[in-house]
Amino acid sequence: MGQPEAQGNLVGTTLAGKFTLTGQLGEGAMGAVYEAVTPEGRIVAVKTLLAAARQQLGPEALSRFVREAQVSASLQNPHVVEVIDAGHDETTDVAFMVMEVLRGEDLEQLLTRTGALRPEVAVRVALQAARGLAAAHAQGIIHRDVKPSNIFLHRVEGGGVVVKVCDFGIAKEQASASEQQALTQTGSVLGSPLYMSPEQLLNAKKADHRADVWGLAMSVFDALAGEPALQNVSNLPALVMALARQDVRTLSEAAPWCDPSLSDALEGALRRDPNKRYATMAAFIEALEPFRGGDDEALREEQLVALDADEKERAARNAPRITRAATPVALTASVPQPERYVGQTLVRRYLIVKLLRQGADGWVYEARTANSGRPCHIRLVPRSVVGSGRDAEALAERARAARELRHPNLVRVLDAGVDPISTMPYVVFEPCEGRSLSELLAERGKLDTATAAGVALHLARALDVVHRSGSQHGAVRAGAVHVVERPGPDGRPALVAQLAGWGEAKLSFEPLPPAGADQVTPVTRAMAPEQARESNKDLSPRTDIWGLSMVLYEMLSGRHPLGAYQAMGDIILAICVQEVPKLTLFEPRADPRLVELAGRLSGLRCRPRP
Repeated sequence: MGQPEAQGNLVGTTLAGKFTLTGQLGEGAMGAVYEAVTPEGRIVAVKTLLAAARQQLGPEALSRFVREAQVSASLQNPHVVEVIDAGHDETTDVAFMVMEVLRGEDLEQLLTRTGALRPEVAVRVALQAARGLAAAHAQGIIHRDVKPSNIFLHRVEGGGVVVKVCDFGIAKEQASASEQQALTQTGSVLGSPLYMSPEQLLNAKKADHRADVWGLAMSVFDALAGEPALQNVSNLPALVMALARQDVRTLSEAAPWCDPSLSDALEGALRRDPNKRYATMAAFIEALEPFRGGDDEALREEQLVALDADEKERAARNAPRITRAATPVALTASVPQPERYVGQTLVRRYLIVKLLRQGADGWVYEARTANSGRPCHIRLVPRSVVGSGRDAEALAERARAARELRHPNLVRVLDAGVDPISTMPYVVFEPCEGRSLSELLAERGKLDTATAAGVALHLARALDVVHRSGSQHGAVRAGAVHVVERPGPDGRPALVAQLAGWGEAKLSFEPLPPAGADQVTPVTRAMAPEQARESNKDLSPRTDIWGLSMVLYEMLSGRHPLGAYQAMGDIILAICVQEVPKLTLFEPRADPRLVELAGRLSGLRCRPRP
């Protein structure tokens, strides 16, 4: 597949008649960051949000961009990146934010290069960042995405380093309840999961300033130990369950060279219950100050070096025991642009003709074979969704395994693989008539008993073929079912269903998603309890039976049984520990036989299912 064209370079453009862009500092799918000069000759950084990205992301993209500018501009503190101006240039249709130029690297980049820092250096970084966050909290602003990549180590003249907190793009003000609800999208998770507090992971609406205390503590843990506090957590369901059941390991376990009292100080910021955590950032600062290694918290470039093995051993043996009293500016997101692949040829065999639909779990295109012109459909899964190269190949392998399956109620898979240029997995399948069952339900609300039973029977027949082949689908859901109206035996229109979505089970356990992503994908909501608990290790035909029961439930009631849960953490916990509500709770007139069947198919434990 050919590489997408780079977005337009705006170097030489003057935005709003004031800011002349002189060079590009960084670029992403959402926009770019430029160095610019003001009419007074000041060198600044200009962060842009392109019109195409705004259109794809929807109206909330511009509002969040503007909100970041407003929030950041309201903060005047040496440890918060300075925002100078913001606006919209009508000539180029580009939204922009003007801020100070930062020289240096963020904490994530530093730790990638060095590993663990000297304890007093890591503490000084944390203290400076904490002072910036405390200033935000004093104005009622919560950052909500504190992590190493948002802690910038700005190099100043004379070899000094000043820590600045960046990227208030998903910050919220505590004062406005209505804005809180809109920004959190009824509880959807915003932030970087490895650094999010348990309460934010479960329900973003519950997060307050103590979530920033947690995020900073997790970040300084990285700097002190050279590795994250959470280990062996590769996907979001596992993270949710880990934080719901157990405390974060102590710093003493991960970094025995650190003072145990410093471990205690950090532990006070990493309590799962926010009511037991430090109540304020000021309290966290007070707990850290004894470990800064001097009377101030100034930093110099020569201090930003690795703590070598000898120093670790010596520090572990001789660490003092202190007794305590009680890219210069990175883009906030990278947004895939699926339209760019239209007109290109995938693996030299498939010409992509038209984008048909896009969602959180991939893009579907109309295509044709390059040699014969045979029509087909292609599904591409962005790497931001599927994760590593190994995961991409695993998804493709699951889809390839379905090529030999033939049945009128199965969408036939023609090919699958990983595109070597974009590194995205793809699935080629026969064109699907009609539309997805989820689209039909969105229009009709629910189906009559006979129609729902007919669709369920088609899916059961398709799954029987899959299971007899020794395979499983693993992600049966309404969005993976295609329906088309055809004449029935009595001459009246009847729905014919076909099952698609091969390989999607892998997407239930995608790597931890990036900041700003809506974590709740339809595939995740379709997980069976054993999938959520065992990260797809216990996949069996009974897993598909669970999925079929959820589809039947949705067809009869017009709602998913877990539809009330919008936050990822709530959904994972509900799948793992709660029984599915009885169908009659939402559809009292449902046929008792189907109510009983749906109940038997959706047992919380795998074994009792048929």
